[in-house]
Amino acid sequence: MLCSQLNTDRHFNRRVPEEITCVFQPFDASKFNFTKVKNEEYLFEIKNKSATDSVRHFIIINVSPLEYGHTLLLPALFSCLPQVATLESLQLIVEVLLLSGSP
Repeated sequence: MLCSQLNTDRHFNRRVPEEITCVFQPFDASKFNFTKVKNEEYLFEIKNKSATDSVRHFIIINVSPLEYGHTLLLPALFSCLPQVATLESLQLIVEVLLLSGSP
């Protein structure tokens, strides 16, 4: 079965993407980054009771969603790291998915 979807809001309401010059592009506080999202976009913070670090992870609303209910998982949000997948972020993603009751 093949399915397609027209999402005109994605085109008209999406912010202009920044130019990516390399995979490990350093964090730049002067450009768009997720530490600048509005307070009302935060859904909740994810905390691991057994973790002793002060790293904070969040789930936020995606204001340019691909689909209904589309959210963003922001690992170590205020650490201001480059947007690359790490072993820790992939582990967090799997843990959050396993907590979901949705198949």
